[in-house]
Amino acid sequence: MTTAPTLFGLFQVVLRPERRFYVLMLVYGVAISALGLSVPLSVQVLIGTVVNAALVDQVLVLALVLLVLLVLAGLFMAVQVYLMELFERRFFSRIVSEVTLRLLYARFDHLERINRDSLVNRYFDVMTVQKSLPPLLTGGLATALQSAVGITLTSFYHPLFLAFNVAVLGCAYLVFRLFHGGAARSSLDLSGTKYDTANWLETLARSNALFKSARGIDYALAHTTRVREAYVAQHRRHFHYTFAQIVGFLLLYAGASAALLGIGGWLVIRGQLTIGQLVAAELILAAIFYGLTRIGYYLELYYDLYAALGKLVQLFALPHEHIRASDGIETWSPAVVFAAARMALPGGDFTLDLALEPGRRVLLITRTSTQVKAITDLLHNHARPGAGRVLLGGHDVEDFNAHRLRDEVQVLDAAPLPECTIAEYLGIAAPGLSRAAMRALLDTVGLDLELPSTAQTLDTALTPYGHPLSTAGVTKLRIAHALAARPQVLVLTPQFDALSLEARTRILRYLETETATTVLCFSHRRDLPLFDDYVLCDFHAQAHYADINAAFDAYEHLVAANLAPPAGSAA
Repeated sequence: MTTAPTLFGLFQVVLRPERRFYVLMLVYGVAISALGLSVPLSVQVLIGTVVNAALVDQVLVLALVLLVLLVLAGLFMAVQVYLMELFERRFFSRIVSEVTLRLLYARFDHLERINRDSLVNRYFDVMTVQKSLPPLLTGGLATALQSAVGITLTSFYHPLFLAFNVAVLGCAYLVFRLFHGGAARSSLDLSGTKYDTANWLETLARSNALFKSARGIDYALAHTTRVREAYVAQHRRHFHYTFAQIVGFLLLYAGASAALLGIGGWLVIRGQLTIGQLVAAELILAAIFYGLTRIGYYLELYYDLYAALGKLVQLFALPHEHIRASDGIETWSPAVVFAAARMALPGGDFTLDLALEPGRRVLLITRTSTQVKAITDLLHNHARPGAGRVLLGGHDVEDFNAHRLRDEVQVLDAAPLPECTIAEYLGIAAPGLSRAAMRALLDTVGLDLELPSTAQTLDTALTPYGHPLSTAGVTKLRIAHALAARPQVLVLTPQFDALSLEARTRILRYLETETATTVLCFSHRRDLPLFDDYVLCDFHAQAHYADINAAFDAYEHLVAANLAPPAGSAA
């Protein structure tokens, strides 16, 4: 059985920066709890005064003192509410800022392996903390402090009250601890099934076209039933623990209230307790015992807070990459060198020994797509070679500031687009780029042919998958984004092959005439002989060709040799 993390451990990670708020809440809570005893103590004094033939003036003074104390207690309560409002604002702002930085500086190889949408959904537990913690720090803390002060006070009335209070506290602790472990673990499991359900609904929305068929609908309904039943089962399991705690506290309330009356009455009859002390003790302890009937509400808040912190802490556990503050590299020529760089790939060890002169446009023919991924990861310093080096302008990629490196080495990828307009997307690559320059880039890549010729073209809003653009249009927009950055090195992945011959020709001619960018183009099409060099990349060797047809003839021969049946096997 796994051990649930402690609330204190989660508090240290997620809530510790706001600790001064908790200290202030504790200080005001102690004051409110002490002032809350003014009513039963005033009643005790009043009864003693009346019994001794009090004057009206004494009663008026007592009432006036009680009024001042209660107004002061109310003022402290109002201050607590205001402090919690400030806490909610600060906590929200801090979590959003910290999560933003942690996502921006997280290691990309880690983010690739996880469901990023599911991870970021943990952010919504910020609202759970905002709604759970304030009532616990106001109502829950007040109840606990009033109980502590009240029990301490009544324990001085008689030794029997001291023993009674210790017994009640022991029973309350036993009821809480007996079911706390299971309730804590089940709250985390329940939260997990909640996110599983959210992930599934997001999948339905994200891959909606897949579920438009009869078989797709059958699968969707069946899977929805599974995640729904999983949530209901975990909810039932969690309720069993919390309900047992609630019943235990209710039974304790009934037993303690009856025992208090019996013990107090017996002590009065024996003359060991005054009527005023009995009434004060009844008022104090009855209020404490009544708080046991409210324990279900506070337990629900407590376990919601526990589960929320358990999920939020996952956002703080992202491994981050090391970013050099300054690399000392002022300028560099776009020469690219892979010096016997070796990486372990699913198809076998891949060794790349390749040198590209600045401004060259090179077409690379690879055996597998994993080779393309390996090369782009090396150029962006998302991965390091097991042996060898990767040099840009004579500098190891490890020596660059990684953020600057990724500005100057642009890769055509398939990542979802940010939800923004075309102008905003191009502006990310080149802040301050004029709208006229943006239109010129769209014309260069041929995207102007896919959009209405209106003044609002650049203000077209994009979805993460590029709607209203076509698949080819999204690729063209990504290339325009890369060109806007004016990179030293541009890597065109096999997505480039999906464009028409006309579009690819226009883009390559622009790169030839308008930039000094070094271009690495991964392709399996032989219809565009506009490159300076053609390289066939096998796993352990690379061959250079001056002619595109010779390069692809060699590639086809290599493929045929690898697909040929072993000698002596049946045809």
